Amino acid sequence: MSENVSGVGPTTIKIKKNKGITHALKDMVDKLVEQKKAELTDGKITAQEWNAVLDKLVELQENRKAAGKASIFSGGTDKTQTGWHNSFVVHPDQEITFTAEETAQIYEAMGVVIKGGSAPVDPNNPVDPNASADPADPPANPEETPNGSPTPAGQLPEGVTETAGEDQNGIDCMIWKDQDGREIKRIYNNDNAETKYSVTVEYGENGKKTKETETQMGNDKIDIIRYYNEDGKISKVEDYADDGTTINSTKTYEYNEDGSYKETISGADEKPDKVIEYDGSEEPRPVKETVYEDDGTTVKQTTTYEYKDGKLSKTTISGADEKPDKVIEYDGSEEPRPVKEIYYEDDGTTVKKAYTYEYKDDKLSRTITFVDGGKLYRVEEYDSSGDKIKHTVYAEDGETPVHIVENGLVKMTHIATTDADGNTIEHKYDFDENGVCTRSDLAVKLRQQIEPASLNKNTIKLLKQLNPENIIKVLTSYQILTGKTLQQAIEDEWDLSNSKDTMRALVQDALDERLRQLGLEPSEVDINDPEQLAEIAKRDNIKSRGY
Repeated sequence: MSENVSGVGPTTIKIKKNKGITHALKDMVDKLVEQKKAELTDGKITAQEWNAVLDKLVELQENRKAAGKASIFSGGTDKTQTGWHNSFVVHPDQEITFTAEETAQIYEAMGVVIKGGSAPVDPNNPVDPNASADPADPPANPEETPNGSPTPAGQLPEGVTETAGEDQNGIDCMIWKDQDGREIKRIYNNDNAETKYSVTVEYGENGKKTKETETQMGNDKIDIIRYYNEDGKISKVEDYADDGTTINSTKTYEYNEDGSYKETISGADEKPDKVIEYDGSEEPRPVKETVYEDDGTTVKQTTTYEYKDGKLSKTTISGADEKPDKVIEYDGSEEPRPVKEIYYEDDGTTVKKAYTYEYKDDKLSRTITFVDGGKLYRVEEYDSSGDKIKHTVYAEDGETPVHIVENGLVKMTHIATTDADGNTIEHKYDFDENGVCTRSDLAVKLRQQIEPASLNKNTIKLLKQLNPENIIKVLTSYQILTGKTLQQAIEDEWDLSNSKDTMRALVQDALDERLRQLGLEPSEVDINDPEQLAEIAKRDNIKSRGY
């Protein structure tokens, strides 16, 4: 593989504590822009470009796996807010080296243009990839150093030397070392070479680092203090308010012999807000996260993480009573993805609703199942674009569908009405792909009553069940069923009947009201026109969706 692709050399990024891979990439590019070695096509890295960067990282990750090389990150590849905390996982102090070709592809995704067509200095490596084999002379002018002017020699403490360099995170700074060669201070500068803040390093009698104090230059106000144990691990971090004396928050760390550890996060009152427990794996993973109330002792919420074959398999979120509120199950793939989310009632056992996820061509589709008292009452299905493609409502038995909407149109529904005796009756309606009702129980009963010789009062009883919600559905299904309109059937059967006007009114009143609900003026509509009826039927169908 080429070591210099399109004027770009290989580069290494280092992950800062509490920061992710995108932060490290941005720091790298910001430094190149500051050094005027590169520019951004949009003046900044846009949201679209960040999405392209994440997609490129996934592609590079897969290429490395195929070649049997080390992964760039661990966890999933979910770019959404809900899935991000388990995706693109990196760790503090982790170093990631990209080849020249990989670097060029990342720059392209970020909208970075390298100036002059030559490889820039790797911001995390002082070696210039454009330099010749012979090392160049050191800068003759202090202004040429990467971090501004050094401290005048007369101001350095006795026995202390100062050199330009980088800290463990690859950030430029002036480094003070004592006569034993130990780093005792780092001074960080801004673009104008004016000191911004410094970090003072302290050591114990055994020569091991015990403390780092980060202060604002000019007023010596403390920003952060980091404490270290004998093993060189951070034992405590104090974050200070702007006054430099008040502690805003504290993180303490307790380590076990098996490599597991506990992180306790406390507020200004020193009462724990959150405790995160990590396992002892090579790359420590959270196994339990406990959030506390303001008193620092009462548990507010607990999240536990389970792993199978080294992959995240289940997350359980519980309330103060330790009963599960929500459980997320993962697919156990190389990059675990959620396949089900289950929400529980207060008892921690009765399912309230559940989300199931499917992945087709790496795109997510989902189904939401709603349960009440253990019985199914609604299911919503979505495609990979997030659009709802099917909506099903169930009867009280939790098994019988009573309302189905598919691809935006009602396919089947039940509508309750009241008969002449005040009884509630529910009729079923089925629809074709155009939203036209093709069959209804009420239309079938009307046909059975109208076509043979029958009593007027029995027909009137059925017609009284017509209402604005079902009238269009009954009219279209009756016409499909008999080949004639309901109005024409009434005229033909009871041409000389005294009840004909009553029958006409029962149909027309419900019809006029529905047309107005659909935004139509009844006097301007010819319901006997098949084309108009089909259009009205579709509008009626959409209004019946229920969401």
